[in-house]
Amino acid sequence: MKATRKKSPVSIVTSVALACMLMSLFALPLFADPLVPEHGDLYIHKIIGTEGTAGDGTTASAPNGGTPANGVVFDIYKVDTTTAAGAPEAGKVYRLNGSNLEVYADISAASPENVYPVGTKISVTTAGSGASGGVAKAAGLDQGIYLVIEDLQGSAGATSALDDSPLSIEAPCAPFLVAVPMTSQDGSGWLDEVHVYPKNQILTISKVLDDYDAAKAVAVGDTIPYAITASVPGDIANSISFKVTDKLDDALDFNDDVVVKGNPGGVTFVDTTDYTVDFGSSRTVVVALTAAGMAKAASYSSLVVSFSTTVNDKIYAQSDPSIQNNATADFENHDGVEITTDTGDEGPKIHTAYIDIDKVDQAGGALAGARFKVATSAQNAADGKFLRMDATGKLIDVGGAGWGALGSSADYTVTSDVKGSATFKGLRDFDGTSYNSYYVVEVAAPAGYNMLTAPEVVTFSAGTLNFTESIEVINSQGFVLPNTGGMGTIVFTVAGIAILGIAVIVALTRKKKSTDSQVDTEK
Repeated sequence: MKATRKKSPVSIVTSVALACMLMSLFALPLFADPLVPEHGDLYIHKIIGTEGTAGDGTTASAPNGGTPANGVVFDIYKVDTTTAAGAPEAGKVYRLNGSNLEVYADISAASPENVYPVGTKISVTTAGSGASGGVAKAAGLDQGIYLVIEDLQGSAGATSALDDSPLSIEAPCAPFLVAVPMTSQDGSGWLDEVHVYPKNQILTISKVLDDYDAAKAVAVGDTIPYAITASVPGDIANSISFKVTDKLDDALDFNDDVVVKGNPGGVTFVDTTDYTVDFGSSRTVVVALTAAGMAKAASYSSLVVSFSTTVNDKIYAQSDPSIQNNATADFENHDGVEITTDTGDEGPKIHTAYIDIDKVDQAGGALAGARFKVATSAQNAADGKFLRMDATGKLIDVGGAGWGALGSSADYTVTSDVKGSATFKGLRDFDGTSYNSYYVVEVAAPAGYNMLTAPEVVTFSAGTLNFTESIEVINSQGFVLPNTGGMGTIVFTVAGIAILGIAVIVALTRKKKSTDSQVDTEK
């Protein structure tokens, strides 16, 4: 996973809801009650790999799983709520500007609705070991509302509390407000030890074939469906941008059929209203959420972006039978922090099938100039009915639409090069059930060599992910009659007559000796 980030000079504070804190944390009138503790302790738990939890201020609301992170720094500011504006409103956008907390109606607002002074910064760092690690404690805080901001730059040396291994924190969790102390969940008392589990800004992405068998070879014209799943960051509703990109291989054409859904069990997003799709000359699909789409996405843990592609004739220019595509997710949150992550080498692969031919003579030397065609059955090979290729590069078998009209000039033909190599590419299961046994027929042998009298049979095993089969084709030199006419013919003719004459003389001499011997015997 790769990650980049940048941070603006002004920190922006999201609403309490997006920071996964309860609305009740802002119930300031309760602080007038003399039974409210004057001080409290705040425990901040940093757990990577979870989405955080709204929590109830107790350890019982801890999220499941994840890795506790040590060395993560949080800055804490007490908010002065004695101004005429009262306590900060929930559901707004917050910015820390110098020593003031500014409250905005939304992220696009040009000026704040209210401004609150904040106190001196208190910094705490997560520590501990094992599953109970990753906790920062601010002890003895005066009762009030506190702003908590994760310091991403100060957390560069974060490690796992489980094994001390380095951790990469791509972006800070959404800043949040918390009351210390806070009312208990049932409202019957107070918690002077408040535990919070802020939602992490973890961005993940994966790409898979969408209901398509990766063990099946593909050919030109086949439709390949994909599904990309990207996690939804915690403060997406008030963020600047969120997009998913996918740079397609040259051998794949985009079908412009994008569908975006919330996950799990989410509704389908509305094209142009919730997202836009761009596909330009760079062959990159870009699906970008609008402001409305980001607000809708906040209700889900991830988004699923689906679309399909069609295999084109660029598949014949490739040196490898596989085609891989990697997707990327880009997110810029409300305070300008950018996160980028991609599927890396985990993107799905599709394959076409290859038959590699090694053309050699009897001594193993490479032979150039041999031509081959390929059929899908022994009978087709015997009848000279080969696979044919149309203008788009699509292969058509006998009986398929357009096969007859193409004519034999469209037969799929390969020729061995100076290294004796030739390859049939773009093959798949043309019988529609499993890999074929292909029948490779030599239709022209190199000069001075005999042509094969029978096809070479090549069989692929379905479901084995073995998409390349290799065969060695051996040609032997044959008796070649001389060209008609010319001195060569005269020389061979004269030599032949001379040899024949000698043979006749020898035969006659032997016959005469045999006759003479018989006469002598009779005497």
